[in-house]
Amino acid sequence: MNINCLQIQSRRAFVLSAAVAFAACSSPSTASDGVQTAGGSRGTTSASSSTDASVPGSGCADGTRDGLLDAVSFPGVAACAGIWTGTVDQAQSLCASGWHVCTGVEAAIGAVAYNDGLAFHGCFAFDAAQDNWVCHPGCNAAVAAGVDTAENIDMAGLGADCPYDLGGGSCIAGGRIDASENSGTGCSYYAGLTGVVCCQ
Repeated sequence: MNINCLQIQSRRAFVLSAAVAFAACSSPSTASDGVQTAGGSRGTTSASSSTDASVPGSGCADGTRDGLLDAVSFPGVAACAGIWTGTVDQAQSLCASGWHVCTGVEAAIGAVAYNDGLAFHGCFAFDAAQDNWVCHPGCNAAVAAGVDTAENIDMAGLGADCPYDLGGGSCIAGGRIDASENSGTGCSYYAGLTGVVCCQ
């Protein structure tokens, strides 16, 4: 057999195997929930993915992280969208089971760098005050301790759309992001907030 014949047979075998593989990948199959999908998969991502915002253990009650998306880099802290009534410590319903609204003392919140805290849209509050460049765990506790008034306490936050982002001391590393600062809203929800920061 000459070389040209071998090349043609080789190409035919490749085309044939490619066609079989394509047919197997594009034929519909039924996922476990009864939904027909192409290629036999529903398109879900495994829980080990570091960038999938809706993996189990996302930290948010709705199952979707809205900030700090990388669950590998931020395993114990997540920004979760939603509204609540009252002060930030009453926003627990936005956090997943086993998670809570972060206070200023948790290692997970302290490990968030200033640049990471500004790397996503929205403004997500957490339960701490940052008046006088000091992290005061518990926004209401800071008011009770006389740090500032209930209306003007500087509630901590994360997100590029928070009204105040400054350098200096705070609950996160390398800078300060406030969800409110001498605004008259203090530790309470207001229309400009996107949600809260939840910790495990």
